[in-house]
Amino acid sequence: MVPGVDGSSSYPWVGRGCIHLLGVEPAELMANSGKFWSLVHPSDRTPFKLAKLKAIRQGIAFRGRCRIATEFGEEKLIEVSGYPLPSTVHDFPKLWSLQAVDVSFEKRLIEEIRELKEVIGRNESQLKFQIKSLGESHAAIARLSAIDSLTGVANRLSFQHSLWREVAVAQRHGSPLGLISIKLMGLRDLNRAQGLLAGDQALTRFATVLSNFLASHHIIGRPSGTVFCVLLPRADDQTINLFLQRLTSIISSDQNLSEGGLTVHAGATFCMVDDSCDSFYQRAESQMLQSILA
Repeated sequence: MVPGVDGSSSYPWVGRGCIHLLGVEPAELMANSGKFWSLVHPSDRTPFKLAKLKAIRQGIAFRGRCRIATEFGEEKLIEVSGYPLPSTVHDFPKLWSLQAVDVSFEKRLIEEIRELKEVIGRNESQLKFQIKSLGESHAAIARLSAIDSLTGVANRLSFQHSLWREVAVAQRHGSPLGLISIKLMGLRDLNRAQGLLAGDQALTRFATVLSNFLASHHIIGRPSGTVFCVLLPRADDQTINLFLQRLTSIISSDQNLSEGGLTVHAGATFCMVDDSCDSFYQRAESQMLQSILA
């Protein structure tokens, strides 16, 4: 390339590669340097010309990219780099070496990578949402599997786990642990008189009443049909007696339960050093049965 004083340029020699790159014969480009600019995208002409002119004035290498459209309608992104050839101060005009390469593939590759990143980002967001939903589902399933579906208190399996844990803690630290076994009486007669729905409602009401006057660290469960159990960590004799008195009072004063002819019998015991979970539970159950037979 020979740069002109007015910012124009001419090409005294052009390689055969311009046919493949630009779709232009070398002779045509050497005869008319404006042919190249006619192929450049209008939005890229001014920035590219200014970068080229700045490099020529400062005598430094330059590199720029521009979009072109060949005469065959093919769109390309090309990168043009140039540098001044060594010369003496007496050489005129000054010669520049230019090289243009097709970087359309690189552009497409970058575009594909960008699109791929967007897809990955969307998939990651969806995956995070699915993981969160799955975690919430698992937590909900875990909660449901531990709760008696009718009364909302701990079911048999969940209560057994709590019993095992509290017995281990009490025996390890020597702290008191009380267990009360409660049987709701009169439910069979209520079912016969008013139907099974009335019996279910009575069980639910009893569980609610029982839960309402328990402390937060007390654990209530429904091991079987009409039997409820309550674990009372750090309880003493006075706590157990007050609990039983209050239980009897609340049941008798609750209109829904008392009108149904329902009563309760309860048995209480404390965990011993050599107790297993089974022996501890069976002793409370035995105390409850004795209360019924008394």
